[in-house]
Amino acid sequence: VLSPNFTNKNTAVFIVIDGRKIVVNCKGDYASRSFFAKNIPLRSKIKLISLSKIGSDFYWGEKEINSVTLTTSYKLSPEKKSLQNILKELDEL
Repeated sequence: VLSPNFTNKNTAVFIVIDGRKIVVNCKGDYASRSFFAKNIPLRSKIKLISLSKIGSDFYWGEKEINSVTLTTSYKLSPEKKSLQNILKELDEL
């Protein structure tokens, strides 16, 4: 779940599954201002990543989940970053 100014029109959200070399592109739901993916294995360690562009500004959001449970809603709070910093973050994944 993201704040209202981050929508499927300006944001992409991904799930990186630790230790499996798997990246899942989440689908956006405009009405609920949320993104989702199905069939993520329970108890997996994952990292949620959001990438956004609003106007000429870029935003990066990240949240680590140590064990996926049946609780399926997580809040991301993207922060404004330069494109260079975002590319550095992606290289470190």
